[in-house]
Amino acid sequence: MAIADTRELDTFNRPYARQVESTFGSAHVFLISFLRNGYPRHYSDSRRPYVEIHIVDSVDGTLKDQTFKAPRRGAVDSNFLSALRDNSSNIRTRLVLVQGMQLADLNGAYIDAIGAQFMLDPYFFSAHLDLCRRLTDRASGRVGLPVLLPSERHFLQIVQDDYSHMTAALKKVDGRNTIVIVLGMDLYHRERVTALRSELLREYSREDVMTADEIPANYLYLYVRDSARSAASLCHEHSEIKLEVDPDETGSPFHRWHWNQANRRALITSMRNLEKFSNDPAFNDAANPSKLLPLLGDYAALIKETEVIGLDMQGHLQQIISTQTIEETKRGLQQTDSVRRKAYLDRCFLTLR
Repeated sequence: MAIADTRELDTFNRPYARQVESTFGSAHVFLISFLRNGYPRHYSDSRRPYVEIHIVDSVDGTLKDQTFKAPRRGAVDSNFLSALRDNSSNIRTRLVLVQGMQLADLNGAYIDAIGAQFMLDPYFFSAHLDLCRRLTDRASGRVGLPVLLPSERHFLQIVQDDYSHMTAALKKVDGRNTIVIVLGMDLYHRERVTALRSELLREYSREDVMTADEIPANYLYLYVRDSARSAASLCHEHSEIKLEVDPDETGSPFHRWHWNQANRRALITSMRNLEKFSNDPAFNDAANPSKLLPLLGDYAALIKETEVIGLDMQGHLQQIISTQTIEETKRGLQQTDSVRRKAYLDRCFLTLR
């Protein structure tokens, strides 16, 4: 279902925001405000005054890519709206990739147009905005953001860390698949996502594309696998612990233990979301499972690895703490001995006088 013609999407004419407000009332206050006014605080990467949005269409076994530069403020470009509303019958799958670093990078007018065009569940956007908010403005709390029940998560959310995450919604209407992927990332991961899109366009053969058209979750495989690979890289890095490192220095076992725990929490969250998504019959056919399913085993193995690394780190930390305690005790005894000797010499000097 497409929205009416809205060449000028001003703050008072956001059809998706109106629909969410009329249907859900105040449950999505943060999302509605964001769609109409954007994010009020301007923490953003000034080196790039726009966000890239890619529309990738599967047509006759090939992938065709269109790239648009969405400014942080202002109305939606008419060329983008035309591409978004293209209902050509030969399009089997449409992917919409939104690459944003922070909340201030995303233009609410473009998000509103995407949400209205595909009638997306507002919980999808609210869940993504919640993760972005944790990076952009931790002090703001969850004001206006709903707490989602497991039954309300009809989308896939993969968390790599506080600075990189992916939220993907998948819909199938009249034989056409629509996948909307909203990505939040730091500067490094943003460039990596660009490389992943290029890999998708370059390496997906005609057979891969036609299979993914039948099992659209396969289009998410590269992004989920890359997140798991990054977690595996962190596991490898954290497994190398040096006892002699000063615990106050960055990269010490103390810092590495916290990073390992954060990696473990992200893996657990992602695995739970991936498991629920993979078991949802709306997205996956048990007789013809997607390529995402084997990644569950990778996530389980990585979680186990972070547990082993964490226990190993705790053992090393105990040794460091014990060593520090012994050294502090020695210094205390030496100071006590010095005071005792000084007091003895003082008494001798007074006696001689």
